[in-house]
Amino acid sequence: MYVYFSSSYPIFSISNFLSAGRRAIIPGSLSIGAICTLLQLAFNELSITRLKYISNSGRTVALPEVSTNPPSKSTSEHILAFLGMKEVTDEEYLEKMKKKREGYLKEIAELEQQLAREHDDDRSSLP
Repeated sequence: MYVYFSSSYPIFSISNFLSAGRRAIIPGSLSIGAICTLLQLAFNELSITRLKYISNSGRTVALPEVSTNPPSKSTSEHILAFLGMKEVTDEEYLEKMKKKREGYLKEIAELEQQLAREHDDDRSSLP
């Protein structure tokens, strides 16, 4: 059973493919791509025009009042507090990192001394 379409416009790429075969794929794809591009450009221009119209309409928007109360804890802060984590200031974090660094430096010094002792022991055991 054959399907025959009398339309010869490349815009109907499916019908062209059915009637013309593989040679209609590229022209049909280019046509559909051009049509999609033009439709996208038209939609973008309409969106820009709508935004310009809205911004020039002269309507004023009432802004919500800002409360002077300090913000309450968010859900994520409550979860972190439940897990035992707390918010730390920059100074507290810096002090904590300095203490960690000092501990690592002491450990490195001890390992270097141990390596030096092992190196001396190896030299003394040689004849």
